[in-house]
Amino acid sequence: MERRCSAGRDACGGCSRTARARRNEVKLLATGYVGLWLDLVRVPPSGTWERRRADLLAAAQDWIGPGDATEAQGLERLVQRYLGAFGPAAPTDIASWSGVRARHLVPVLERLRLRSFRDEGGGELVDLPRQPLPDPETPAPVRFLPVWDATMLVHARRTGVLPEKYRRLLFSAKNPASANTFLVDGVVAGTWRFEKGAHRARALQAPGSGRAARARRGGGTPRRAL
Repeated sequence: MERRCSAGRDACGGCSRTARARRNEVKLLATGYVGLWLDLVRVPPSGTWERRRADLLAAAQDWIGPGDATEAQGLERLVQRYLGAFGPAAPTDIASWSGVRARHLVPVLERLRLRSFRDEGGGELVDLPRQPLPDPETPAPVRFLPVWDATMLVHARRTGVLPEKYRRLLFSAKNPASANTFLVDGVVAGTWRFEKGAHRARALQAPGSGRAARARRGGGTPRRAL
């Protein structure tokens, strides 16, 4: 593996290579698990609208400079960037998203001196210090979400956004891509489609839910905004 990595660095030689162009010379750029050992980056115009195939590779040290960060610094940066986007979050969520074992993140979280909270179930949440938090009573506006929206297709099931009683109405073997949905009070309340220049919304029917009525009353606001 070390010989292959060395050959890959020599082959890149300070410039980019396509995975296919030098297959005979550097097979590692196209196959195997060498990417786990050799730091490569995909460089423009690879993966753009003009060049759809993302196969233009270069040595990371030539493109972004030599890497002098330690593993500990890398883990700290990883946690900071995650919390900057998704915090407050549970430590287990950070581990699940990053693929880093939770026990390896414990000393990282301790070094960062993060803020600590408790969720409704008593579980621990952490966040970066001095990050603004909305007032708990802040109303959540009605939102239209498209198919494949990341809010629905996350790495962990979020019943706070999509109640389990609605999940089978949106995801099934016949409809794996889900559907356009809209949120009321921050929770999925129905589906929508754009038809003849207007949004057509349909509330999901579930026992004991008052969101459908609120959706009908407040549905005009997001339509006008869109």
